[in-house]
Amino acid sequence: MATLGDATQPANQIGTASGVMFLQRAQSASAQTLNSVQGWSSCPDANWAEQIYVIYSDNSGAPDVLLGQSAAFFTAPESMSQRSANLITPVSLSSGAYYWIGAQIEHDATYVAREDSGGLDTYSYYGTFNTIPSDLTGTGAVASGSRFGFSGTTTSGAVINTYPA
Repeated sequence: MATLGDATQPANQIGTASGVMFLQRAQSASAQTLNSVQGWSSCPDANWAEQIYVIYSDNSGAPDVLLGQSAAFFTAPESMSQRSANLITPVSLSSGAYYWIGAQIEHDATYVAREDSGGLDTYSYYGTFNTIPSDLTGTGAVASGSRFGFSGTTTSGAVINTYPA
């Protein structure tokens, strides 16, 4: 097993809005299959704390076409911790290719770990929860300059990311 992205917990957190999607860019160092996505979050209300993890292709440094997603899952009311969800269908990754991994959040009271990054490759998109855009081109996704600590578990191979340690 290997990791795609950055599994390190960011130092701070940001409150979310219903339907917001946070994404960060990662690079696959070898051909492999992405099985699950992980991220750091907390929520005080389990009845309203759904999330969906996603992976998008990269188009010249911006998120593009949806490649895979998890089913919606609940975040139990607890302090900040790392969550994990399997993708509905595993996604084949190409060696050297960039991808965008992240989460769409359902409830305003959910918090996602983040820290100011000084221009790392991250995007935010505001939409309707459980309506995952198949293509983010022209949807209003904007560069956000934060690090969110999203990662993915792959079947094999060495994986790097675009973020400093």
